[in-house]
Amino acid sequence: MGPQGRGGVPLGRVHLLWAVPVALLGALALTVAAGVLACGISGCSGGGFGPVTDYRLIAVALLLVAGVVLAAPVALIAWTGRRAVRWTAAAAVGLAWVLWAAPGVMGL
Repeated sequence: MGPQGRGGVPLGRVHLLWAVPVALLGALALTVAAGVLACGISGCSGGGFGPVTDYRLIAVALLLVAGVVLAAPVALIAWTGRRAVRWTAAAAVGLAWVLWAAPGVMGL
């Protein structure tokens, strides 16, 4: 394991306490932007004007980037000594975010 902080807690675990919330805010901002791009400002129902679908590909890309942003601290911060565990957990977190957010963003 890496360096120890106060009370013997590894510093990687301490860094997750600030890095994950920061990544969550970034992922949330990207997801909101993807939602606006996917359907327009009036939503996927169109609000009487019809939905705007010109930017759906960009919205999908933003949603995937949001998943990567949220997974990055889990993968890159050494909260456990096993790299395979970190990358597996990061893949699960990023994929869960994309699968959770996609129906709402894409109007499904």
